[in-house]
Amino acid sequence: MKKVFNFALYDFANSAFTTIIITFIFATYFAKQIAPNPVLGQSYWGWAIGITGLLVALIGPLIGSFADKKNCTEFFIK
Repeated sequence: MKKVFNFALYDFANSAFTTIIITFIFATYFAKQIAPNPVLGQSYWGWAIGITGLLVALIGPLIGSFADKKNCTEFFIK
């Protein structure tokens, strides 16, 4: 139980950092520096984030169910 609690604390702290970097810093960098122009960069970024969110929403429950059935939740927590 302590491992799960420790992971929850780690995930809470890591989620804020990741959200700030991905949402504000890297998205701006991608749109202005990597993409051919800022408008196209914002469009590409929006599509990439949307598709990724959809994949996570579809695959996450399957992986969770697999972990619960095989009793290997520690593997996914590590």
